[in-house]
Amino acid sequence: MANNEMFRGRPSGGAERVADQSEKSNDEKTFEKDGGFDDTFSSKKVEVENVSPEKQEIKNEDEDRASFLAYLATKTEKTDQGIERKSEVVKDTQDKLNQVRIELGLPVSDELPPSVKTEMDSIEKLKQVKESLDAKVLEFKESRKNEENKIIENKLKDATEDISLNSKTMLDALYERQQQGLTQIQDSDRFHMMVSGIKKLQNFDSAFGPESVSSLTNQINRLAVMFEEIQILRGSSFKESSENLEKLAYGVRRFSNSLQEDASKLSIEIEDPEMEDKIKELRYAMNSLAERSQILLQLVNRMRENL
Repeated sequence: MANNEMFRGRPSGGAERVADQSEKSNDEKTFEKDGGFDDTFSSKKVEVENVSPEKQEIKNEDEDRASFLAYLATKTEKTDQGIERKSEVVKDTQDKLNQVRIELGLPVSDELPPSVKTEMDSIEKLKQVKESLDAKVLEFKESRKNEENKIIENKLKDATEDISLNSKTMLDALYERQQQGLTQIQDSDRFHMMVSGIKKLQNFDSAFGPESVSSLTNQINRLAVMFEEIQILRGSSFKESSENLEKLAYGVRRFSNSLQEDASKLSIEIEDPEMEDKIKELRYAMNSLAERSQILLQLVNRMRENL
C-alpha cells in the first residue's frame, strides 16, 4: 500500500470550488435533485427593480435615521454658533464699558449691566440646549448600535444554524467509518472534538457584541486546525466502503459550500468600526475553514482512486 503521504490531502489555494462534477455518482446526482448542495453558490443575482416591501421599509428607516441625525447636527451647530456669538457680544460690551470707566478715571469693574446679564442668561439657556442635543445624539447612536448588533446577531445565528445543518452528512459519514472499522483517518477523541466544535458555533453570549464575534472566529479557527490534521493514521489497515466515501465527499462539499455562502451573506454595511473589523475577521475564518475542509475532500478522492 502507498505510504501515508500519498493519502494526505493538501489545501487548495484561493476559494477553489469543491464540487467535482466529473466525479459525481448517481447517488450524488440524486442528492442534488432532492435538494442537495447547489454548485453555483458563488454566483450572485443582482436585482435593480421590484424592491420588496421589506427592503423598501428598511431603506426608508435608514433614510429617516440619517435625516434625524442630520437635523440634530444642524441644530447643534446653530446652537454652538449662538453661544459663540453671544459670548463675543458680552465680552465686547464689558470691554467697552471698562474702557469708558478708565477714561472717566474709574476703576475697572466686573459688574455686569442688565443688558449683559440678559445675554449671559441666554448663553446659559443655549448651553442647556446644547447638552440636551448632545445627549440625544449619543442616545440615537447607541440605539442605532444596538439595532445593528441585533441584526448582526440574527444573521450569525442563521449562518451557524445553516453550517451545523450542512455538516450533518459529513459527520454522519465520519461516525459510520468508526463504527464500521474503516480506514482510520481520525481518532475518536478528535472526531468528538469536531462534533462539539460545530455545536458550539451556535452558542452566543447573552450580551452580544464584538467579543461574541471574536469568540465565534476562534472556534472556527480551531475547527480549521482539526481539518489540517486529517490524514491516514499510522498503522491503520486500508479497509474501505465506496458508499461511505461518496457520502463523505458529498457531505464535505455541502459543508464547505455552506461556509462560503454564509460568509458572503455577512458582507454588510456596519457603522461600528470595531464590529466591522470583527466581522471581516470572521468572514476570513469561515472562508479559510471552507478551504481547509478540502483537505478531507482531497483525501477521500485519493482513497477512492485506490479502491
